[in-house]
Amino acid sequence: MNCWKPCIFCLPGLLLASLLTSEGLAGTWATGKAVEVDRCAAAWLIARKVDTTAEFIFLEDNQLPPKQATPFDLPVAELRRDHKRSTYESILAKYNIQDQKSIEIGKLVRLIELNFFGQNTQDARTLETDLRKLFHESADNEESYQRCFQYLDTFTTQTTTK
Repeated sequence: MNCWKPCIFCLPGLLLASLLTSEGLAGTWATGKAVEVDRCAAAWLIARKVDTTAEFIFLEDNQLPPKQATPFDLPVAELRRDHKRSTYESILAKYNIQDQKSIEIGKLVRLIELNFFGQNTQDARTLETDLRKLFHESADNEESYQRCFQYLDTFTTQTTTK
């Protein structure tokens, strides 16, 4: 079970996380198979700001990432969501990414992923609706991520968060 907070189901994975680092070989990043807003935005951030040679592998539930891969948005990853921030924001912090557009997307992703009271901005609602539609219309993970990346590239040139 992949969950965002420590619990009986992912505690073994969190203990294993202390043995893994986010310093895998350049180019290989591992995440879960399910496509979701935070995961796709995090992959986009990695590919655009952290590792321009990034290749992504998608793991089944409870599958551990290969040693040569940098895990993200997995219970065993240093780069994961918690009760205070999204996976995207953990990547912003880890790699000290300071450009305004990346930070703006991080705010929107946090609203989508961690705002349980539904008080999202119009930009956050639009981002979530549009990306979920793209995921639903895509044939597979690769197409989902490709379309997500194209969308976020366009989104960053057109949107400013208020």
